[in-house]
Amino acid sequence: MVSTLDRKKTVQETGKNRYGFILAFIFMVWLFWPHNNSFIRLSYWSYDLLYNVSKLFNIPITDEAMYNRNCAVYLAKIYPKNPEKSLKTMSKAIAVASKNKAEIELENFYKDLAIIKLYYGDKAGALESFEKVNETIEDPIDNIRAAILLAEEKRYEDAISYCKNILVTGKDKSSLGYVCMAYVYEKTGEPEAALNVYDWIIARSSREAYLYVERANLEKRMGDIEAYQKDINTVKKINPDVDIESIAVIDNALNFKKFPLSIK
Repeated sequence: MVSTLDRKKTVQETGKNRYGFILAFIFMVWLFWPHNNSFIRLSYWSYDLLYNVSKLFNIPITDEAMYNRNCAVYLAKIYPKNPEKSLKTMSKAIAVASKNKAEIELENFYKDLAIIKLYYGDKAGALESFEKVNETIEDPIDNIRAAILLAEEKRYEDAISYCKNILVTGKDKSSLGYVCMAYVYEKTGEPEAALNVYDWIIARSSREAYLYVERANLEKRMGDIEAYQKDINTVKKINPDVDIESIAVIDNALNFKKFPLSIK
């Protein structure tokens, strides 16, 4: 026979289980709520807590400048329509780095700031940040981004210099340097010269699908739909499963489908 005490204990345990289930349900709703970026928020809070605890015990997981840089990346992902918090935190990272970092490391922070500004649509600010990098930019896509921004400002010679950076530093990605140059030629009003660049590099790198996509996009802008379709068909022969839009270098350089910075 069940005693009164056992009944009370059972009721209490049932109540606790129900309370725990409700809390778990609320947490899961919050975690998976659309457009809430809950996973990123949770990662940010965890990172912030870990950094401050490790700093308290004098064994920080990273230095202060990199901590602020990483927080700026988290904040950009959490607030894709509100640049204030991310840009303010990135500026703090640069202020700290200016005192403690070597020049080349500081320039990496400026490149990251340029990406964040581009993410929020500030092209002028992004170009200003790119131009604070005195050494050669190593990342081919960053060079293309800077070249596009300069070409839009009609600073074509400066734009070409960034294209040449790719040819000098990007051995396995040197074809991107020619994509960059073709874009600048097109912007100067010389689409035929741009087309000649694509013809030349494709003859030497005939299995690079993205080169055909870039030439196809140029042909489409020139009104040659037949040539455009021919190049697109070639891309599909090289890789039947390829997402044409995802490998378009110029179109994706400034128009981020996914925020390109990660935590370091």
